Amino acid sequence: MDWSPLWFKETGTVVEENEEGEKVEREAVTHWKALGPIFEETYDGVNDMATMRPFWIEKHNYEKQTYQYDFVPPFFVHYRDPNLVRWEIYTFIQRRRTGLLHENVIETFLIVPFVWFHYEPGRPDKSYYGLFPIYGEFQEFMFDKTTWALWPLYWTITTGDTTRMGTPWPFIQTLHGPGTGGALVWPIMGHWWQEGKMDYQFLFWPFIYRKVDQLDRPIPRVREGFLPFWATEHGEFVDDVTIIWPFFGWKEDRTKGYTEERYFYPFFMQGRGDNEYTNRWAPFYTHSIKTGVDKTWYMWPAYKFRTQREKDLIIDRTQFFYFVYWNETQRSATNPNLAEAYETHVWPWISEYDNGAGLKQAQLLSIFEVFYPHSQTVRDLYTPMLAFWRCQWNTNTGESKQSFLWDFMVEEKTPDNTRFEINPYIFVHDVGEDRAQFQLGGGLLGYKREGTYEDGKETLQLLWFDIEL
Repeated sequence: MDWSPLWFKETGTVVEENEEGEKVEREAVTHWKALGPIFEETYDGVNDMATMRPFWIEKHNYEKQTYQYDFVPPFFVHYRDPNLVRWEIYTFIQRRRTGLLHENVIETFLIVPFVWFHYEPGRPDKSYYGLFPIYGEFQEFMFDKTTWALWPLYWTITTGDTTRMGTPWPFIQTLHGPGTGGALVWPIMGHWWQEGKMDYQFLFWPFIYRKVDQLDRPIPRVREGFLPFWATEHGEFVDDVTIIWPFFGWKEDRTKGYTEERYFYPFFMQGRGDNEYTNRWAPFYTHSIKTGVDKTWYMWPAYKFRTQREKDLIIDRTQFFYFVYWNETQRSATNPNLAEAYETHVWPWISEYDNGAGLKQAQLLSIFEVFYPHSQTVRDLYTPMLAFWRCQWNTNTGESKQSFLWDFMVEEKTPDNTRFEINPYIFVHDVGEDRAQFQLGGGLLGYKREGTYEDGKETLQLLWFDIEL
C-alpha cells in the first residue's frame, strides 16, 4: 500500500487468463485513487472499474466479455457484449446492433420521435425507416404498424388486418379491412364496425357514445355513456354503472368474484374479491390487495406500506412522503430462520444497507440512492463523491472500514490488523501481529517495526531519515 499527498495505490495478487486460456497469478495494481474520490480504479483480474466522479464510470468484465460506460447516468450509456452493442442518450436517442454472434446483425437507430430505423437482413417485411413528421413507418411499437407522410396530413395505424387512416389526423378518419368499415369527423360524430366483433358510435366525443363488442360471445358487451350524467357497461362477465361520472357507482366482475362500490370516486370506494381487495377513504386511509401486492396508505402521501412476494422472497417497503424515508426489507418466504436483508434511506442524510449475509454499509449524505435504489452504476459513481462518512463491515470475517471527509480520515480493521490514517499522509497508525507503524508528516517523525517484537527489525524515522534501532 502506498500513499502520497495526492494519490493512493494498493497492489495485490490477481488471477488472469493468458493467451492460452490458462489461469495464472501475477502482481498488479488492484486499487488506486487520486484527488480523494475524484479518480478511482479497482481491478481483481476479472472485473475492472474506472471512474472520474461525478462525470463518468466504466466497467469491464473480462470473463463475460462485457463493457459498460456511463456518462452522468442516466444521461448516456454505452454497453457491449459478444452479441450486442448499444448506446443511448437518456432513452430518446438509441442505437442497437444485435445478433453479432450469428453474423445476422439486426440494426436499430431511434431519435424519438423523429428518426426511426430498423433493419433485419433477409426480412424486408420487418425492416423499416422513417423521418418524422416527413415520411416513414415503424412497427411493433404500440401498434403492429404505423405509417405517415407530412404528419398530420396522412397517418395510418394497422392492427392485424384492420387499418385506420387519418387525413388529416385525427379529424378525418376511415377504417378499412375485411368485414370492417366506418368513418368519423372528430370530435363531432363517428361510426365504425367489424363484422362479428364490434360496433362503435359516438356523438360529440367523449360525451355521448355506444360501443358493442365481444359479439362472438353469448352475451355481447355493451358500453354506453351520456357524460357526465351516467355511464354503463353490461356483458357476460361484467356489470358496471356510474352516476354523475366518475363519482358514484358500483361494479361486479364475475371472472374475479369481485364487487365494488364507489361513493365519491376516486376518494371513497370499497371493493371485495377472491384475490382483490380495496378499502379507500382517501386521503386518510387506503388499503388494497391486487395481483399479490398489499398496499396501505395513511394520510396520503405521508405514509405508505407495501408488501409482496416474488418467488421465494417476501419484500416489505415502507415510505414516508415517497422518498424522505424509504426502507425495503427482503426475507425468505420458505425459511424464516434466514437473516433479513434491508436497505434504508433518510433523504438526503443517511443510507444503510445489509445484504443479510454479513455485509453491511452505512453512509452520511446520500442524495441519489433513494431515487435509484437498485442501480449499482449510480451507487458506484455518485456515492463516494457525496458521502462524507462511509462505513462498511463484514460480520463474518470481522473486517471493517470507515472513512471520513472523502478519505481524509480512514480506519481499517481486520482480526489481525488495525490501520488509521489522516491523509494526505499526515498521520499513519498501522498495527498487526508482524508489523507496526506510526508516522507523522510523511516521514517527518515515525516508528516502524517489521516482524515480531522478539526478532523484528525496528526503524526510527526522523526528518525523513531512517535510523535502525
